[in-house]
Amino acid sequence: MSILRRYRRRIIPLCITCVCVCISIIACYHWGVIIKNNHVIEAYNANARQYNTDKHADLDQLIAAQRQVDAQFADVLRISPLLLPSIHHDIEENAKTSQALSKQLEHDLAQRNGTDTDSATAAQEAKQRKQGTSKANSSTDKEKINSVLNNNTKLDASMLPSNNQSQNSSTQNTPQPW
Repeated sequence: MSILRRYRRRIIPLCITCVCVCISIIACYHWGVIIKNNHVIEAYNANARQYNTDKHADLDQLIAAQRQVDAQFADVLRISPLLLPSIHHDIEENAKTSQALSKQLEHDLAQRNGTDTDSATAAQEAKQRKQGTSKANSSTDKEKINSVLNNNTKLDASMLPSNNQSQNSSTQNTPQPW
């Protein structure tokens, strides 16, 4: 019992330090995943903007860039088992919309090249009958992509630590001596 009393003053601060180090490591891990996700979202948004604005865009080049974005989303999802559920869900949703854009690009390339198979053409015609004419179908696809772009917001920068914010909040909350 005398050993415990002797080292009690050292054990408690050591345990607190270990807990703080673990929390810091997890926070840095989250921060790194969020930053990587934001970079992938920027690449996705650039591809979607180019697809929506440039009618004569090089679809082969866009598909290659979009496949890279899909691979980057897969990497982010692969390294995210420790993430908070809300962040993990956002990344999954972004990956799904990215895959939808990839499928749309591949479909448009196939239509442009005229290499649709009969089954793909039949499936597209059935889809067009459900949604109306092919013109309405392409406009709804573009509307979906535009709504995804509008709704696809990056994680709030206020969630990330910033020196300026901590200084501003400390000066506002601290009473001034004069």
